[in-house]
Amino acid sequence: MKPHVIARFIIVWIGLLFLPRINAQQPFIRSLSVKDGLPNQVIYDLYASKSGVIYIGSEIGLMEYNGISFTLHPFKGNKGNSIDNIQEDTEGNIWCMNFANQIFQLKNDTLVEQAGINQKISEIGPLRSYLIVDNDIWLITEKLIFKYEDENIYPVLEINSKKPYYNFSKGYYDPLSEQVFISDQEFIYTFSKEGKRIDQLGKTDGFTEFIVAKNDIYSCLKTDLLSLKNETQQKKISNNLKKNYLNYMVYLGERIWLCTNNGLYVYHLEDGFLETVLLPNTRVSDIVMDFNGGFWISSVEKGLFYLPSLSVQQYELSNYAISSVSQGPNNTIFAGTGNGEIVQFNESGKIIQSNKTAYFSEIEFLKYDSTSNLLLSSHGFINVSDNHYSPLRVGKNVTYDKFGNFILSTYNQTILINKDLTSPPNHPFIAPKEYPLYNGTIPYISLWSNRTKCAIFSEKENGYIIGASSGLFIVSIFGKTTELKYNNESIITSDLIIGQNNEIYIATLQHGILKLENGEISLFSDASTGLTSNTCKKIKIHDNKLIVITDRSMDRVDLKTKEINYLSTYLSIERLNIHDFFIRNNNLYLASNEGVIRVELFTKLEPNLPKVIELTGRSLARNLPGLKNLHYQDKDIEIHIDVAQFGSFGNFDFEYRLLGYDKTWRTQTARNNTFSYMALPAGKYNFEIRANVLGNVSEAAFISFEIPQPFFQTWSFFFSLLLISIGLIYTVVVVYINRLKKKQLLQEQLLVSQVTALRSQMNPHFIFNVLNAVQGLIYSNQKNEASHYLGRFSNLMRRTLEYSDQLEVPLEKEIEMLKLYIEIEAARFDDDFDYEFNTSVSDELLFYPIPSLIIQPFVENAIKHGLLHKIGPKKLTIHIYEKENKLVVIEIVDNGIGRKQSAEINAKRSNHNSFAISAIDSRIHLMNQAKKSQLNITTIDLFDNNKNPEGTKIIIEISLTHEV
Repeated sequence: MKPHVIARFIIVWIGLLFLPRINAQQPFIRSLSVKDGLPNQVIYDLYASKSGVIYIGSEIGLMEYNGISFTLHPFKGNKGNSIDNIQEDTEGNIWCMNFANQIFQLKNDTLVEQAGINQKISEIGPLRSYLIVDNDIWLITEKLIFKYEDENIYPVLEINSKKPYYNFSKGYYDPLSEQVFISDQEFIYTFSKEGKRIDQLGKTDGFTEFIVAKNDIYSCLKTDLLSLKNETQQKKISNNLKKNYLNYMVYLGERIWLCTNNGLYVYHLEDGFLETVLLPNTRVSDIVMDFNGGFWISSVEKGLFYLPSLSVQQYELSNYAISSVSQGPNNTIFAGTGNGEIVQFNESGKIIQSNKTAYFSEIEFLKYDSTSNLLLSSHGFINVSDNHYSPLRVGKNVTYDKFGNFILSTYNQTILINKDLTSPPNHPFIAPKEYPLYNGTIPYISLWSNRTKCAIFSEKENGYIIGASSGLFIVSIFGKTTELKYNNESIITSDLIIGQNNEIYIATLQHGILKLENGEISLFSDASTGLTSNTCKKIKIHDNKLIVITDRSMDRVDLKTKEINYLSTYLSIERLNIHDFFIRNNNLYLASNEGVIRVELFTKLEPNLPKVIELTGRSLARNLPGLKNLHYQDKDIEIHIDVAQFGSFGNFDFEYRLLGYDKTWRTQTARNNTFSYMALPAGKYNFEIRANVLGNVSEAAFISFEIPQPFFQTWSFFFSLLLISIGLIYTVVVVYINRLKKKQLLQEQLLVSQVTALRSQMNPHFIFNVLNAVQGLIYSNQKNEASHYLGRFSNLMRRTLEYSDQLEVPLEKEIEMLKLYIEIEAARFDDDFDYEFNTSVSDELLFYPIPSLIIQPFVENAIKHGLLHKIGPKKLTIHIYEKENKLVVIEIVDNGIGRKQSAEINAKRSNHNSFAISAIDSRIHLMNQAKKSQLNITTIDLFDNNKNPEGTKIIIEISLTHEV
């Protein structure tokens, strides 16, 4: 959209090098350079985006400006840094081009090369320009126009001029008409956005720059600004360009702006006249308008400029800052400078006269007295009629009393002098015999002998109100002095003024604005009620409103309602260092470091509120972007807001709160746009934020998020845990009951096995054999042996019955009972039966319990089935000993016929019943179930050297470490 890129490098002066100014009045323009944070002052292009920010194409890359701070976006894949031709598609994507003809798109704050497009550009030749048409891209070369679509290019138009130096130069897309306009040095061609050619306009050689505005096309040819209604009619608007080199044309705010090498030409389109020339001697490259209505102007060498409004006028009268200002006669203005000069000029800025005072220092105040036609200043008095200057080191201020005196607030006292500057002062009660002389010539009365900032006379208070460096005092007309205090504190006063009802308003340096009425001091307005600062420097009354200069801004307070308007923001004079002011014809004249500024004081003022671009958040705990699907561990949250606001230069505050955590609105400066919350508890939150531009509050933006409860603190978890607990309890109870049942069943089975074991001990056959043996002894008249035998049998029976109801008995008792049984069985045999009983167990283990009645059945089997049928000597050996870990081993060895032969014999006996061994096996199985350790039985068949059966060995291992 700019002239040939070569022109960006070779911008030359054509025509006059200096454009003479008509007068000293021009729109107020503020400069932003590197010292204001601008990364680079060589700027080629500006673009005001839909989001609200301004994009800046410079020699170091693409910059972004939101009215608060600048951001330089990095490149990715660039062959050159200089950026021009910034555009935006319908989806809000930012595009630009560098001087190496590479096209980039801004993605995630980084300029990313569009490799596919740039590859096609390298194929079709040098690129003059490009256009974003909705979301399509048009490529403009010297002789051809292409449309890039689906990674392919399609020709739209080829230049048909026979003049070789005629090339396509500029393209423009008008979204209102949805038409594309492309120019060469002969014509302006129009197309539909789909690429269909509609028309061609113009037959004038040489123009390259044009704009589309109000259903017309405006172009610039040499020194003429033309309107091209159609190809046969041209309307010359102006020929004031004076052969300046034209860089760019813009249509903004009903005006055509011509960016030239010698300033910015502003044409009022409706009236067709040159309204003004801004920034003479400046190579202007572009201009855009922000959403707040301010204009931003870029230059190739001097950086960025801000034009708040064409209605805000600036008078440049001196190389020094303007320190004071006052209205003069016949709508003239007086201005005092920092070097002691007083300048009188008219509304158009023409200087009428200039006076050098006797003191080369700042003019601290100016005040025109229409009754005496005197201009009162800190450096003396000037008779406006004849311009006669009377040097007088007044100091801080001059006012009047009702007796015809000037009240002078000086560096060391407060005095009264007569208005004629020669006679003694008039005063009915203070009249010393001899008056001292001020300045060596003027008689005076001293009211206060200390440094004074301001003083006024009040009829209502019947005295002089003096704002001294040590406090605020009232000197009555009778000469009595009284200090006035606020909250028992001295008042440091900077200015005083009398209201419509003779009340006195006091500008202070620590309490804002106070009010004196009927001898009482009260608060009128301060920072707590909306004033921009408690440090106030100047006050004046206009239209029943108090105009206040604070150290931060310029405020207007309604005297009835106390409603506050912030003039600095409303009038786009933020950051202007204002020293003095006056109001005339609803115009505000300001003395500032930028000269005298004239602003129309509108009745209704609208603030420039920020525009929210994006409100985002992230989890600091896991460094995750976004505030959706948060984890319960995401308790540290950071929220970031991007806004755009122009005119205040970041001089506003954010007000924010986090509902769900705190309802209190908190304040943070606009330059700090990140908000952090640490260790937030689980819950739902709504972050609200709004801008407070010096008391004007915007609508709140908000972002909601939820930090979930830890899963172990949720109701579902508690419900699940309850169900699991109930299930576990139920399972434990069921298992416990089953175990009890199983244990009870096991106990019952053990009792049954106990009974079975008892039956094996007391089986009828055994008892019958014993009784037969006793009978035989009796018949053989062996009464003593019979009695002894019968005693052992009865002892065995008693112990058997005693142990029958016990699952376990001490090992010692089991051994004793086993010995009784063997002795009884031995009596049945002849002398060929021999037995051996060895015990090698510690005394400790003898008292350990073992299963009752567990050994005897194996001994019985050894005797009954092994030894009974043996011919020859019969030997039974029982060895009881212990191993490690309290393991008792019982070895039962017989030299009987062996298990095989015994089984054969038993098989031939039809009445054989071997329930004892099966009962033992069952009982051992039950016991192993009931105990943690095992009761092991091992049976070993014994053979001689010829492999003939030689008896049986039974090994019983019982662990004594666990109980049933």
